Amino acid sequence: MSLVEASSLCEGLEHREAEPDKDDRALERLGRWLVRFSPIITPLPPDAIAIDVTGTEGIFGSQIKLLALVENAFDQLNIHAAFATAPTLGAAWAMAYSLDRGYRLIEFASPFHTPAPERSEGGNRFSIPSQASTPSAATKAYGIRQAIEPLPLAALRIDAPALETLNHLGVQTIGQLLRLPRSTLPSRFGALLLKRIDQALGVLPEPLVALPHVEPIVAATEFDGKVESFESLEYAIARLLDDVLPELRRRACGARKIHLDFLRQGSPAVRKTIALSQPSRHRWLLMNLLRCTLETLECDEGFIGLRLEVIGSEKVLEPQLSLFEQEEQIGRSELTHLVERLRLRLGEQAVQGGELVESHAPESAARRVPLDLTAKKPAQKTKPPRRVVRKALLWYAADGQGVAAVSLANEPAIAAPRMLEERAAEPRPLRLFASPVEVRCIVSPSTDEVGQPATVTLDGTVHRVVHAVGPERITGVWWEGRDKTRDYYDVELPSGRRLWIFQVQENRRWFWQGEF
Repeated sequence: MSLVEASSLCEGLEHREAEPDKDDRALERLGRWLVRFSPIITPLPPDAIAIDVTGTEGIFGSQIKLLALVENAFDQLNIHAAFATAPTLGAAWAMAYSLDRGYRLIEFASPFHTPAPERSEGGNRFSIPSQASTPSAATKAYGIRQAIEPLPLAALRIDAPALETLNHLGVQTIGQLLRLPRSTLPSRFGALLLKRIDQALGVLPEPLVALPHVEPIVAATEFDGKVESFESLEYAIARLLDDVLPELRRRACGARKIHLDFLRQGSPAVRKTIALSQPSRHRWLLMNLLRCTLETLECDEGFIGLRLEVIGSEKVLEPQLSLFEQEEQIGRSELTHLVERLRLRLGEQAVQGGELVESHAPESAARRVPLDLTAKKPAQKTKPPRRVVRKALLWYAADGQGVAAVSLANEPAIAAPRMLEERAAEPRPLRLFASPVEVRCIVSPSTDEVGQPATVTLDGTVHRVVHAVGPERITGVWWEGRDKTRDYYDVELPSGRRLWIFQVQENRRWFWQGEF
């Protein structure tokens, strides 16, 4: 439901913005913490973790004791979870999914095993499957079937349309589904349904892919005393950078995100974060960015040490450039470095990109998007475009009051909207306001307030118009009503400023749209 509807039903509702990426990273961190119980850990987003406990009985005594240790560890972390163990991942996931509340430690599928005692506490869903051996596949499948038959269909991890159709037909549990003719299931509900059934029963293998073990790239140093000199800090940063660069080269990776901690005595460390648009291991580039962190650093008390950690890295492939691509690559590299320095000094959200939108209103012809300088160019189409449009990268001011466009290159507009292609030759100002600003204007001749603008009043000052070009009429669209007809003029003031103003035909009001 919507937030408004939920707030009306629950007074004082606490809510947060959904961040699935951060949820997945948190789930991965929890999975890495669980490596102490088994070397094979697989996160199952959004809210499950699978652990292969095959062969751990010799270390922990039994699976019951292992699950008790895991349960106690989750209690210490204040994380409430539901646990289940089974010979297959599908069965373990189904058992854990069915536990809406409480801990139930269940072990089954082998005649030599006995169920564990049950405890009731609240929790999320985390499945802990076991690949324990059984006397035969038939015995294992029979034990699994007995355990999962009472469970709801959603515990099989099937897609929503098939689940909705089955519920509409009155099939509510896995046992009811297993009694249907197997040959009719794929044609009516898709092949995924049979796959999930066979995975849960152990007919189809579902191996777990363990989280890769990655050693952190970190370097640290401690000073003999408190250091306040920027020159000394810069020298120490250079030494730490020389320590981490060989490891980046060994892994054929480049840094994407770096944490630089300035350690203080008796106080929390001051952390500076450097985010790069592209992975890099060039010393001069990384050193320039790290040096920028000292510009906003306050060191009244001094620092007792430094710690540099590369928390994000990616593979770096050395590109092979042709003779005519070198200049373009150099320009893009310089632009990337500029963006990184601006983000470091002004903040991560201070520099954003933009993309063109097909709209009649100029203020709605672009929208803000995250700036991604690593995006690849679209493949060239066989049919050339009718017109060549100047591509531009939009830079939004930090206060949101204006927009400036920095031209990158004259390139074919492969995916440009037709409306933009037709207007490519029209002059447009370099700076556009987020919303038009109303101004006072006197026209000549003044009959019915229609004519060329003669004077423009800006901030209480009257400016004479030296030259005016126009009008260029932009009408509204039919689905918004045709009451927004605008006549645009390119006017020049005695000071040399060129303004882009328009008059609304319906009410004769004048607005300032931008400046050349």
